[in-house]
Amino acid sequence: MSSSTPHIQILGLSHRYRGRSALVLNRVSFSVGRAERLTIIGRSGSGKSTLLQIIAGLARPSSGEVRIHGSPVGAPSPRCNLMFQRPLLFPWLDVAGNVALALRFAGRQAEAPSRVERLLDLVGLAGYGSARATELSGGQQQRVALARSLAVDPEILLLDEPFSALDPVTRAELRNEVDAIVEQLRITLILVTHDVDDALSLAARTIVMASNPGRVIADLDLPKAPRGGEVYAEQRARLIASLEPEPQILPQPAAALA
Repeated sequence: MSSSTPHIQILGLSHRYRGRSALVLNRVSFSVGRAERLTIIGRSGSGKSTLLQIIAGLARPSSGEVRIHGSPVGAPSPRCNLMFQRPLLFPWLDVAGNVALALRFAGRQAEAPSRVERLLDLVGLAGYGSARATELSGGQQQRVALARSLAVDPEILLLDEPFSALDPVTRAELRNEVDAIVEQLRITLILVTHDVDDALSLAARTIVMASNPGRVIADLDLPKAPRGGEVYAEQRARLIASLEPEPQILPQPAAALA
């Protein structure tokens, strides 16, 4: 394989649910580089979550394909992990047990004691291993889900709106933690979101999707900029304009190119 081969390739992906004629996704194509961060943003009905499930190998497209390291994706793999909108923790297990579950399914249960401890420390939950999920706040539960997603050392982390149910303060805190963890571990990140601040805070590139059927209408380079500054405001306006019912793809702000 050439070193120039993208980490992830989405090639002419179309999808319809069995028994239905309407397309959910229509000829979606883009690529993602190794350790790149990409956000996918779009209105409801644009097939964003379905696209993540196909990338993760949890669903098969009607046509087209996904390639990772040049090889077609046909089934789930530990190298690519999907974190859902809800934490999906098992209430009868403690925090450590929920994280260790990923290692158990991967046949790496012997690593669990030391690895779980390190992961809980990484996500800011040191000392919470014996706590039950019902004793945790929403933000803490999402941190457990994040630790579980990282347990098997994935190359690729797919996030399906993991911050959407959190209050603004907790949302910002967890977003910053994900930012730092992804940078530290050099993981390739794809985040699906409705929130422009999530998109601008976690990635320098955003795919904009339209609805009915889901399709790519823009691939925007939006270099990270300090929140509250002029460049950030211009990029935010540009992204919001692309999400209007009749999208306007505004040019790259001159300040961002300087």
